[in-house]
Order: sequence, then C-alpha cells, then structure tokens
Amino acid sequence: MQQSESRSIDQNAIYLLPVQVQAPADPNTGFQRYWQDISGRWPLVAAATVLALAAGFAISLTIPRQYRAEIVLAAVNEEQGSLALSGSIGALSGLAGLVGLGTAGSDLRNAAIATLDSKSLAAEFIRDHQLLTVLFADQWDAESQQWKPRWFGSPPTLADAVRYFDENIRSVSEDRKTGLITLRIEWRDRAQAAAWATELVARVNAHLREQVIAEAKASLDYLERDAERTRILPLRDAAYRLTEQELKRIMFANIRTDYALRIIDPAMLPEENEYVRPRPLLLVTGFGFLGFAGGSLLTIALGLRQRRRSVRKSLAGPPN
Repeated sequence: MQQSESRSIDQNAIYLLPVQVQAPADPNTGFQRYWQDISGRWPLVAAATVLALAAGFAISLTIPRQYRAEIVLAAVNEEQGSLALSGSIGALSGLAGLVGLGTAGSDLRNAAIATLDSKSLAAEFIRDHQLLTVLFADQWDAESQQWKPRWFGSPPTLADAVRYFDENIRSVSEDRKTGLITLRIEWRDRAQAAAWATELVARVNAHLREQVIAEAKASLDYLERDAERTRILPLRDAAYRLTEQELKRIMFANIRTDYALRIIDPAMLPEENEYVRPRPLLLVTGFGFLGFAGGSLLTIALGLRQRRRSVRKSLAGPPN
C-alpha cells in the first residue's frame, strides 16, 4: 500500500533544472563598436587632442634652440719628395722606412680625420675653454661657484663632458664620392657654434703640423749621424738627399696654415630663425596624435564599462 502511494508521489513530482540565461547579442562587434564609442563621446576626444596640442606647443617654446654650424673640408695630400728618388730608393728603402719617410698622403688624411673626431681633441678643447660648467649649466650653481647637490651620482667630470660633446655637439662625416669632410657643431649659441667649428679645424692643423715637424727634426738628427758614420759614398749621398726632403717637409709645414685640412666652405653664422631643434611642427603633431590616441582609448574604456553594467543588469532581471 505504501509502495504504491510512494510511486504515485514520484510520478507526480516536479523537478527544477537550472537555466542558462544569455545576454542579448550585440549586433555591433569589433572595430564598429569601438568607433561608436569614439564618435559617441567625440567631445572628450576633441578636448584631449586640443589639450595635447597646447602642451606640445608650450613645450616647444620652453626647449632651448639648437643651432648648427657646418664647415666643409678637404684633406691635403702631402707629397713626399723621397718617393721620387727612384735611383737610390732601393738601396735606402730600409733607411727611409726607419726615419719615417715612407709616409703616404693617405696617412696624413686618415690622421687628420681621426684627430678631428678624437676624444683627446675634445678634452683639450673643453679644458682650455673651461666648458665643463657650460655644458652642464643646469647642474652648476653660478652664485656659490659649486655643483648643485644631487641625490644620486657625482658631479660631472671631464670624461662626462667629452661624452656629451661627442654625442650631442660634434659630428664628423666623410663623402666617399668627393672625399670632402664635413664638421658639424650643434649648440644653443649660434656664434659659439661657428667659432668652435673653425677653432677645432685650426687645432687639428696645428697639432699635425707640430707632430710632423718634430718627426722631421728627429729624422734629420738620425740622417746627420748616419751620414757622418758611413764611408760608402752612394749611401752618404742618398742620406743627404733624404735630409733635403726632410727640410722640405719642415718648410712645407711652417709656411702652410692649412697643413692637413683645407677649408672649402667656412662655417657661417646661422640666422636666428635657422635653428635645427626643437621642431615645433613635429613636436605639436606628435603631442596631438598622443592626445587623440589617449582620448580614444579613454572613450573605448568608458564604453566597455557601460556595456558590462548593462549585461549585469540584464542578468539580474527586473527588480522585485
């Protein structure tokens, strides 16, 4: 009796199963949905773009102007008269190489380019003009005549100044087709930029001139001693000829101011509006793009937040 009654109850039982409620499908997906977010809140995007443009323009006015002075040079090839001694150069090849008479014009050219772009030239130039406090003026206290205190690091050194000079002020390039050399100086003072370029070239010529004169004098001393010791007349005559060539080298170095580098196009004083940095148009355009991108991302984020809220409300159902 009880079994039949329980069976009837089981047959009449009602079972409740969970039902998955899906959010209503959004007909707009992907790029179209994001574009609607941007276009629906275009005043926000426009405001962000205008603010970024104004910020870029204001920053372009605060950045110090940088001017560029260029000087075009041609390397001077030194003609070695000793190479013309074809009759006795074979017998004196070892002697000529020993006293340094085998130097070719290309060696002088390479030495000139290397010296113009060398760290030693920059260090000497910075030290002579006391440019350490000028290059790092933002870290120098002119009133107290000392470096401003820093939380990290030590005051700038000469090595830091040379590195800054190489990376931001001086650049040397060579045209492989024409062989011309261009020295560029970029600095905030346009008069100093032109003066520095001219002086660096003069320093290279003076340095190489002094070096060649010193080497020629050392060679003369050696040749004179060798000529006095040797008893072989051909060798003595060849030594006298090589001595004559060394005297010509010294004369050439003394009378020629542009010894290694000849100025083809001198450094001109740039006009006040001929600055190379900052570039206001490029800076303002970049800031405007960043403002538009930032405003667009903000509107897309707001749109995603709004859609999530609407989905939660649809899942929660109507309020009781």
